[in-house]
Amino acid sequence: MQTTVSAAEFQKRAVRLLKRSGKTPVVISRNRKPIGVLMDFAEYERLKARDSRRARYLHEVSEEWLGILDQSLPEDLISAEAPSSVVED
Repeated sequence: MQTTVSAAEFQKRAVRLLKRSGKTPVVISRNRKPIGVLMDFAEYERLKARDSRRARYLHEVSEEWLGILDQSLPEDLISAEAPSSVVED
């Protein structure tokens, strides 16, 4: 179960809420919209370790994935010329 507090309430009760975040996530909201989450650092590290997303350079992408990407791109995007800011070898 998570705790949700306003940003103003968080400012008033920061120490208590930081302690609580070790047991359950604390969602901080502004105008009733979530803007942040406090959570146990070990849980953050665990979630971060599971995230396999990584930006790659084109030369790092396998031929198989290049083929898949090529098939999924719209034709007008494939045939478009590279922007002038792109430097080709």
